[in-house]
Amino acid sequence: MKTANNSFFIIISIISLALLSACSNETLDSPSSISDQTINSSYKIRCFASAEEVVSAFNNYSGTAQTRAEDGFVSYLETVMSEPGYDDLPYAILSDAFGSLLNKDGELAFDNNLIHVSKYGLLYGPVEEAAIIRNLAQDEKLPSLCTSHGYYEPLDNDHFFKVKGYDNIYLYDTFGIVGGCDTSIVTRSDYTMYTGHVEQHSISSTSPEVAFRWQENGLWREDWGKQFTIPSASEQKQIFSDGQHCNDTKIYHQDYAIATDTGLKTKTMKKRALGYWDKVYGNMEAGIIELSVYEQLPTNLTNSQGSTCTVTFGNKSYLVKNNDVGNHSLTYYLQTLTWANVESAAIAANVNAIRYIDWSSKQAITFFPNQIVQDYVKKIELSFRVPFGGVSQGPGYNNGDFHVIHQKFFGVTVRDNEIRGTDIAYCY
Repeated sequence: MKTANNSFFIIISIISLALLSACSNETLDSPSSISDQTINSSYKIRCFASAEEVVSAFNNYSGTAQTRAEDGFVSYLETVMSEPGYDDLPYAILSDAFGSLLNKDGELAFDNNLIHVSKYGLLYGPVEEAAIIRNLAQDEKLPSLCTSHGYYEPLDNDHFFKVKGYDNIYLYDTFGIVGGCDTSIVTRSDYTMYTGHVEQHSISSTSPEVAFRWQENGLWREDWGKQFTIPSASEQKQIFSDGQHCNDTKIYHQDYAIATDTGLKTKTMKKRALGYWDKVYGNMEAGIIELSVYEQLPTNLTNSQGSTCTVTFGNKSYLVKNNDVGNHSLTYYLQTLTWANVESAAIAANVNAIRYIDWSSKQAITFFPNQIVQDYVKKIELSFRVPFGGVSQGPGYNNGDFHVIHQKFFGVTVRDNEIRGTDIAYCY
């Protein structure tokens, strides 16, 4: 019996060591319950103590750190997401920030929960059921098991699909494959080729308006959580006259349940002998410009804010400089304020944005400086500074309502005397 007990404790020790080698810990202030569970994985997994720590790592992604060389962590971003043609797949993860947290198997863990990326959506469940989750991810019948919505308690979210026959496993429909995605609200088929001077950052007056707003029974309705429709590969790639090079610009909005990302990704690509497009270096420029945000403040808020304060739009916080509208209206600033003025004012005040407040109507508009990158690179990625709409908070209030008024974004490649790329204007 003593020998049997010793064997038991040896097995337990081996399992514990396997877990420690499988989890590449983000800085944890307190022990995570994951340490008591086993996640047998081919590659190390980033383990977080809570969902909040995942969101913090997501928001603090710098765009440079892809590999944790000191512990051997290999990210989804630098492997799977870098494969030729990956972005064109209907189940592609488009956020570099989220991909940098996932391991090569498309997994991360928080508290006692495992996230696994499948081609049908993101599976969530207990870490001790990791083997079952991975098997489900490969099951072609998975969509047919997701027939009703369920409440996923760890994220306080009722927009998950319950997986029939598996009480603790849920699927989040990130790619719109299970529940279907209505593409009638957002149209991407009228992509426009960029033909203006790259130095002027000009947007053609014929550029499509990408709006989450439609009319139904005579009433205007909005959907701020709507996914961008992914255009076909031919619409994404603006090909140069040589037929061998192109610019591929994607503007995306993806919800991963634990975090949401919206951004612009533009690449210079060359057609290889086997017919696939591969990233190459090129003279590139990308921008998110003329971004303004409307905010309706609570009616009981008094004019007590200082000249500089922190305002949170969605889950992203920004230091803004407050200005009173004075004798003007908010519309006046929308029509007359130039983004050169916004940028110089933001730099002078050492803030992220400039905000004008009309205290009589409890309304405000926040202007963000242009975000433009120009470089000789293979890819440029920019994240939108704010979500498209939601709840805001600041000094003295936490239930404001905001939405983006308009913004423009573009990605281009310059080769010899040709410019190819895409520009899109969003407006409310």
